[in-house]
Amino acid sequence: PVTSIAAVTKELTARGGSGASATLASPSVVLLLTDDQDVLLSDAARWQPVLHRRVVQAGATFARAFANSPVCCPSRSSLLTGKYTHNHGALNNSLQGSCASPQWSTEMEPDALAVHMQKAGYRTMYAGKYLNNYGLSGSLGLKYVPPGWSEWCGLQGNSRYYNYTLSVNGREERHGCNASDYLTDVLAERAVAFVQRTSSPLFLWIGTPAAHASFTPAPPFVDTARGELAPRTPNWNVVGNR
Repeated sequence: PVTSIAAVTKELTARGGSGASATLASPSVVLLLTDDQDVLLSDAARWQPVLHRRVVQAGATFARAFANSPVCCPSRSSLLTGKYTHNHGALNNSLQGSCASPQWSTEMEPDALAVHMQKAGYRTMYAGKYLNNYGLSGSLGLKYVPPGWSEWCGLQGNSRYYNYTLSVNGREERHGCNASDYLTDVLAERAVAFVQRTSSPLFLWIGTPAAHASFTPAPPFVDTARGELAPRTPNWNVVGNR
């Protein structure tokens, strides 16, 4: 995710503060949603100095912020709708649990965050992992673009780094296993291009696959943490109440 953060923040800064023609009344908004990123293991100051400098040191940390659910799709659904799990109905990561099910899409997405951002005058873009079953069999498919997004670059299914399929404004786009296909970098390129061509206040949501299993680093960072061990905290290797 460092590549995405560095590229997008650099472009926004170059264009003046928080966005192209942002005002106090309508600042541009960039939401970077990483996947399964652990605060303890991340150690941003050491491993992600760009993120630490441009986001942590320059921003605010919400020390008492809590996710509504530790499960992927319910938590993402809460971000999208502003509702608790029992109200939006996405109970787990399955279609049967209403993760990107047709019923969920038709009932919840017309009132989701992006719709309201568009109504407020924002040009919007989603890039990356959306809901775990998006574009898979049983959902509304890759041609479906959720309402509210001016530009759409949604990942089919769950987090992948290579050999994945994107829905680009409803058009299927397949990627292979070349270095240029590394998904986080692809998302960064699309996001920067969106910022560059958007003159109005923008809302950009980037959902990276990192740092979800299979924990595949970008080619330049393959050896960055080689030989390192995870922190041995008091709960290391402890199961249950033992």
